[in-house]
Amino acid sequence: TLFKVIDKVVDTGQDPRRFAEDLLHRLRDLVVVSAVPQAASRGLLEISDDQADRLSGQSSRFGRAELTRAADIVSQGLTDMRGATAPRLLLEMMCARILLPGADQSAEGLGARVDRLERRLSMPPSPAPEAESVPVTQVDLDTAKPKAVSIAAPDLPASQGAAQADELTPVDEGNRIDVAGGAGGTAGAKLGLVDVRQLWPGVLDRVMFLRRYAWVLLSQNAHVKAVEDRLLTIGFVNAGARDAFMRSGADEILRQALIDELGVDWRVEAIIDVGGDPGASRPPRVVPPPAASPTSAGPTVAAAAGRTLETSDRAGAVPQRRADSTAAVDSETARRHSAVDDDIAADDEVSADSTLTSHELLVRELGAKVIDDIRHDAP
Repeated sequence: TLFKVIDKVVDTGQDPRRFAEDLLHRLRDLVVVSAVPQAASRGLLEISDDQADRLSGQSSRFGRAELTRAADIVSQGLTDMRGATAPRLLLEMMCARILLPGADQSAEGLGARVDRLERRLSMPPSPAPEAESVPVTQVDLDTAKPKAVSIAAPDLPASQGAAQADELTPVDEGNRIDVAGGAGGTAGAKLGLVDVRQLWPGVLDRVMFLRRYAWVLLSQNAHVKAVEDRLLTIGFVNAGARDAFMRSGADEILRQALIDELGVDWRVEAIIDVGGDPGASRPPRVVPPPAASPTSAGPTVAAAAGRTLETSDRAGAVPQRRADSTAAVDSETARRHSAVDDDIAADDEVSADSTLTSHELLVRELGAKVIDDIRHDAP
């Protein structure tokens, strides 16, 4: 997020040095509010009440050592930016030093890391969701016992069935007690989804220090989806970003960042989470073609026969050839009628028109008549 702000500052034509000065003033105010919570009411800072509340909330997210170290880095960066030919590069390096106290081996860097650890340890443990499933497990075992006894009763004598029920009952109760104990023992040692999302900027900073390509994928295309049972689920906005994340080995980079930043060794799972986007892919709807009804076969065959008859009449030059063409058309019509009849049920009524030839049907329905060919002798 900070580097996106730097890009916006440079793209809009603002002075990077002026941005650094404003950042130094804000860090000064945060240091004062962290040391004196009533600084606004005592007149140490000339700010309004809502600004004082906002500064108080921001200062609570950092330790005094972190704020002091960040102010020193910005002050030194302002000195280095005098007359520099690449102020944006110096500004980005200055912000990277602020975000990565682990790379600073000085006493200030050590103090910033200690502040982060203390703030993390002071967070209240999140309730474990496994504890809610213990009563459900007990109910399932209680309801399952009569079923087991009723099934074993017809095959075994009553005394043996009762003995087996007595042997199985302590085992089930012991398992139920172990599950409850395990859930209660690990409830206070886990970080919840809210905690991980609050500490996620620090994890991204560590990822950027380890590998910048993995940081770009996570900061621009991913978010924390779920945390459960030593598994961190990361949701990506599209399949391309998810595949690039897995192929490049960025999941191992994120796992190492979690170890360094949060002190947890979790498995990382990447999924596609479009957030209910209506443009999500759906299988195309296949529309079946309309089935041809038997009643429509008659006009179709008649029309095809009419076109064939007209073509044969125009092409024939001799009455004998016209007769041969008419016979061929009749045979073709009969073949098509037989193909259509195969699809007609045996109990269908026979239409009177089905026995007519194409020539007779055209004459009766359309008043067609065969004209003689006109021969044009060559001059």
